[in-house]
Amino acid sequence: MFTKTFFIATALTLSMTAQARETITVINPSNKASPATVFAKSYEEALRKNGNYDVEFYQANSCADADAKYAKTKNAVMIYNTSVGIAAKDKNLSCNFAATPNNTTLITKSYLKFCRKSGSTASFGESEKSTKVGIASVILSPGLFTDLNDGKRKLVGVPYSGSKTVLAALMAGDIDYGILGSGIVNEPEARKEIECIYDYDPKSNNFIGKTFTNLKVPTLPIIQLIHTNAGSGVVQAVTVAGRDPGFSASIQDNGFTDTKSSNINQQDIDNVKKYENDVYNFYWKK
Repeated sequence: MFTKTFFIATALTLSMTAQARETITVINPSNKASPATVFAKSYEEALRKNGNYDVEFYQANSCADADAKYAKTKNAVMIYNTSVGIAAKDKNLSCNFAATPNNTTLITKSYLKFCRKSGSTASFGESEKSTKVGIASVILSPGLFTDLNDGKRKLVGVPYSGSKTVLAALMAGDIDYGILGSGIVNEPEARKEIECIYDYDPKSNNFIGKTFTNLKVPTLPIIQLIHTNAGSGVVQAVTVAGRDPGFSASIQDNGFTDTKSSNINQQDIDNVKKYENDVYNFYWKK
């Protein structure tokens, strides 16, 4: 016969078990309109498949906000974006690159593309009239367009919140070209609504570096890097989520390639740092 004491003890045990359940917090410093945020939300979904942890998603309003949240939160996962890091440097704002080979579980890239509306005859800045190019404000810098123009062209950058709004402006005819994340272009390109004449991916047949050989940074990807401050048990869950087949398929559909989710070494981290520093020094630094 069960006693009142037994039921109380059982309730306390269940309560203590529930309280012991840990939470993993996914921190996203990228703009909500960015393909990088699609990446972060897809990763969150993969992490939720692990039934042993609760998962929270934190949309930071700046890199500094993301840093602060990461520093004070147990089991935090940073979805680091080099484009956000570069823009923060330009404003002398905090954007802590805390990735190491030991705490980083995934590195991947999404290369940008130069696209125009199908049927457009807009020149690539060679006419007397300026050519308007829409681009996410987090990527836009005077140095980027100085490099593209090379004293011969008249490409003018027009800032937008992200690739989605750039695409909308391109379709509306507000701009002549758009620099877009590769995942955003897939559907409209398949419908033949846009054509992408240059690609920053060096593996592409229309790699921009083949035509414009003087570009200081010819491969211009958005690099996403996942790192965590969690202990070994949670790190395993963070790592497994990054290898989830659904997540892998999602980020591939959204243009992310060259993904590495195991055996990440110091050279991998150094390459990301070098890319970020090169883009800042060549295109942003005043």
